[in-house]
Amino acid sequence: MYELSKSQKKIARRLIDKGLQIECGECLKKVELLLSNNKSDNLSAHETYLELYQLIEKFDKHIAQRYDRLGGSRYFITVLRLFMEDVISLKDLEDFNSEIRDKLLELRKTLSE
Repeated sequence: MYELSKSQKKIARRLIDKGLQIECGECLKKVELLLSNNKSDNLSAHETYLELYQLIEKFDKHIAQRYDRLGGSRYFITVLRLFMEDVISLKDLEDFNSEIRDKLLELRKTLSE
């Protein structure tokens, strides 16, 4: 979609790694909530396990689709998706050059309409 220079790819890679950490952290919070809620709901260990398994399986598919076999040609679109989903913020884009940052902002606006 949009070719990044070597220096811009380094920035994108850092943001992609940050996005992965944030998304994994959000999943772990959901796991904690699930476990604490299931204790108070008096669900069996098996019922709790099945809910946990479904949560992890769904998250794993999402993570695999977004991050597996991620080459430099997909960095721009991956950063755009992270930005559109508010995983990373406008502040996170500050290290990109103005051309890349402006393109990300423009596409977010266009695709959100």
